Amino acid sequence: VEEDTPDPVVYEKGDINGDGSVDITDAMLLFYHVAKKELLSEAQLTRAELTGDESVDIADAMNLFYFVAKKIPSL
Repeated sequence: VEEDTPDPVVYEKGDINGDGSVDITDAMLLFYHVAKKELLSEAQLTRAELTGDESVDIADAMNLFYFVAKKIPSL
């Protein structure tokens, strides 16, 4: 008998808080992490790494902010 297992939830890059949308709340969480005010979990860090350099830093935060502000079309 095969058990039904739910599909794993797949989060979008930039959706730091996992609520299904990429918005200013996500950008603020990332800025707080970069400023070392409130650190992100490992899962959040995976969604926060946006530049492909394998680190979460101000460049990722700025990319997310620009995306939320509609200054760039995609992450």
